[in-house]
Amino acid sequence: MGWDLTNDLEKYVRVTTPFLRSDRAGNTVLLSVLETLKLHGANAYGENALFGWWRNGRGDVEGAFLQTPPRPLLLSAMPVRAARQLADAVPTHGITGVNADNEAAEVFANAWQLRTGIENRLQMRQRLYRLEHLVEPKPLPPGAPRLASDHDFPLIYKWFGAFRDEAAASGPVNAALVRSKVADRGIVLWDVDGTTVALVGRTRVIAGMTCISPVYTAPEHRRRGYGTAATAAMTRSALESADVVVLFTDLANPTSNSIYQHIGYRPVKDKVVLSFL
Repeated sequence: MGWDLTNDLEKYVRVTTPFLRSDRAGNTVLLSVLETLKLHGANAYGENALFGWWRNGRGDVEGAFLQTPPRPLLLSAMPVRAARQLADAVPTHGITGVNADNEAAEVFANAWQLRTGIENRLQMRQRLYRLEHLVEPKPLPPGAPRLASDHDFPLIYKWFGAFRDEAAASGPVNAALVRSKVADRGIVLWDVDGTTVALVGRTRVIAGMTCISPVYTAPEHRRRGYGTAATAAMTRSALESADVVVLFTDLANPTSNSIYQHIGYRPVKDKVVLSFL
């Protein structure tokens, strides 16, 4: 029983995939990051990626994490004792925060403070939603959706950066990964009279699951329903190849939490991002 840590991506995928896929919705971020690393290499998000899994007394995997510095540790759901033990298992350098279910994040952060003396601060509270059934928004705003193309890359790259800044996310935007998302038909744009006003992306379909992200509307075009309509369009497209569609919201934004429920998304669980910087 305990944690195994490695820098070996292939071994991590081999050991943890059955566990992670047992809760596709709950582990959507871990699964999506892993898919990107498998396609683009272990350094796709930066060097020195770290992986780990926790086994119970029977030898079954009951917890997993990964870190792509300088981003926080990304934890699956896990027993409380596993989260506590993880704080003693990882290196003391390079740990900038934790992204996990509320309980696991709190347990890890408290144990981390006991070990290092470093306190945490709240970076973001998130809620995971899963599509129950798609409800088309009515009335639709002006304009129409379209798949993004290479021609749209400069604007898309700019908006990915703006989304990252508004979300106070760690790490730079990777241009190659954005181009890959465009090539994979993973970005929908909403145009009004020849002007692009909103963007919605989604992850690759993994074991029948995809995550809608990011959702971004240009500031001057907000509160007109464009983001909601584009999200519905992307959701409709995703259902052609996925049976589980999820998305995250910032709990500090009551508008987005209400909007997504209006088009058929239902709450699954809450998560928190804590920073140690």
